[in-house]
Amino acid sequence: MRRMYEQDELYDMTRDPGETVNRIDDPALAGRLAELKDRLLTFYQETCDSVPHKTNRRM
Repeated sequence: MRRMYEQDELYDMTRDPGETVNRIDDPALAGRLAELKDRLLTFYQETCDSVPHKTNRRM
C-alpha cells in the first residue's frame, strides 16, 4: 500500500493474510519493495492515473 501522508505498508499475504505485520522496513524485502514501486509508477504512467490529493481516513 503506497500512502502519501502516512507510512507505506507491505505485507506477506501468504503468511500474514490478516495484514498484522507491516514489513515495509524489512531489509530482506528492499529489492521486492523497489520492484513494486517501479511497477506502480509504470502503472500510473500507462493509465494516466493519479494519486488522490486528499487523505483517505480509515474508519
